[in-house]
Amino acid sequence: MKTYTYKNGKIDKEFKINKTDTLLFGKYSYDDDGRIKQIERIKDSVYFIESYQYENGNLSKKTLESNQYPLDDNVDFSVNNNTIEYYYNKENQLIKEIVYDHQGKQYQLFEYQIEQKKY
Repeated sequence: MKTYTYKNGKIDKEFKINKTDTLLFGKYSYDDDGRIKQIERIKDSVYFIESYQYENGNLSKKTLESNQYPLDDNVDFSVNNNTIEYYYNKENQLIKEIVYDHQGKQYQLFEYQIEQKKY
């Protein structure tokens, strides 16, 4: 079961509890505009960190870091260690996402076309 505590109307801490044991602890932080900046989760000695950056009011970058699985040279992509950059058009519509692996190499590219509504 997950439990959250709140501070100033936003999630402050997260707990994943199984009977009497705390399995996961999470701490949330926000920027001056109230947007999520970072989530740090810890389970025993394993950590998961999600970091968020914003530009012109939009999410511009999300980074995931974890020490859950070792990252050797033969690892192509780690779902817990990567970065996604987001790009928007002048109407603030998402038009592109670039996913980078844990070594900073481009792994995937998603491009979106915005279609005008037809009435």
